[in-house]
Amino acid sequence: MEQWNLLQKNATQILSDGMHELLRQPYRKLDSVMSPMSGNYLISLDTLGLYAGESLDVAHRLEQQSKPKTSTFYKNYQKQVGIAAKPITNFRAQTIHTTLGRKELEEFCIVNIPTPLNKFQLDKKAKVVLEDMGMWKEIQAKSSAILETGMQEALSFPQQEWNPLLVPDKGGVYLIYHRGKLIYIGETSCMSERIKTHSGQTYFSAFRRNCGTILFSFVLQERNGKKRYFTEKEDYTIDCFLKECTVVPFPVAIGRGELEEYLIRKFTPVLNKK
Repeated sequence: MEQWNLLQKNATQILSDGMHELLRQPYRKLDSVMSPMSGNYLISLDTLGLYAGESLDVAHRLEQQSKPKTSTFYKNYQKQVGIAAKPITNFRAQTIHTTLGRKELEEFCIVNIPTPLNKFQLDKKAKVVLEDMGMWKEIQAKSSAILETGMQEALSFPQQEWNPLLVPDKGGVYLIYHRGKLIYIGETSCMSERIKTHSGQTYFSAFRRNCGTILFSFVLQERNGKKRYFTEKEDYTIDCFLKECTVVPFPVAIGRGELEEYLIRKFTPVLNKK
């Protein structure tokens, strides 16, 4: 467990080091990253960082970002500057391969660079940039061993009753059990809010939709062009099912996306479709 606990304890330093590493990378055309890799990217205009992102396939994501019709950052940019917008070909990207801490590094960069074309996260965390200690590459090289210890730590965490009020307002991975069987694994930047979502309307919860369609063979109903609803009776059935469930809210300061993926690959829970 020591490797995982040291990672969590030094999360701020490691993420700061990761941001320094990303900022050291050369600028490239958005559609010039050819090799598929998980990682982080920073899109800039005239060396000014404007948009931070993460992906399991950075090359594919940047190819999407290079086209005005599918580019999230460019649509936000056009809304901000209007007719003064420069062509999308003027933008450049810096990238790094990330095996541990992809989601948290994105959030850290949004807040600390900061990147004004990211609509979310800008005011959610305090700014903190530390002197580069060079820990980022070392952590990436040890990611497999670290994730194994993280898995053991998560599995040893106590289960608790299904009650959003008992879940901490922290980022992390959550494991859902039904009568002792692991049925779902998720990750989020705020576990209490996510469990509230799963306790509420089916429309907002993939977990509830999977419960209904996979466990009870319910058929999703369409409203306003969205197939995300069940009948009131079916929703009540899911509510009753959740009362029989327990949850393990496992706080994670860095590595929640990778730990979720690692656990899903290990246990293939019935309600995880991906």
